[in-house]
Amino acid sequence: MIKHLVLSTVILFGCSSVKEISSSNQNIQDKAIQSKEKFEFIHEETRGPEVPDFIKIHEVSAQGILEQTYILKETKDIVQATTGVKDITPWWSEMIVYVMVCLSILGVIFGLWYLGVGHLTKALFMRIGFISAAKKDEAKLFLDALDTSNKTTIEEAIAALRARDTELDLAFKKEKKVRNARKQSNTTS
Repeated sequence: MIKHLVLSTVILFGCSSVKEISSSNQNIQDKAIQSKEKFEFIHEETRGPEVPDFIKIHEVSAQGILEQTYILKETKDIVQATTGVKDITPWWSEMIVYVMVCLSILGVIFGLWYLGVGHLTKALFMRIGFISAAKKDEAKLFLDALDTSNKTTIEEAIAALRARDTELDLAFKKEKKVRNARKQSNTTS
């Protein structure tokens, strides 16, 4: 069965040696069927209660030997013909492999980051002294706001932080509404 699948695959790719392989395969099948019939005849002839026809058995077995020799020759021809068949991988198959490898690498990186390895990596970089330029700017802004000799105020520092971080800005607005609502309810009661 595997031999048939391999030969069918080779036939589909249309190489010059494929016709030879296909022809040899068909010849092997034909001779194998004939040889099987001869061996079945010999089996039946020697099984019965009457005296076997030894002359007929001798002729049939000689034909079977010739057919088996032919089958062996054809299998050698197939082996020789397969040396002329090139195993070619289509261009799109290689591209799919590269894309899958890249997606796998990205998936592993994303998974590790999602599981918290990113925070660990970030903490390690901060420990060795790598701090992003944005965070350095924020620190300078806070120091300027705390310095009484500088004109930067706390309100300016907060405004700059809110402008850089939309999540902080949304949280700030929400908290401001909650506090304003509390103030409203306290003044009315």
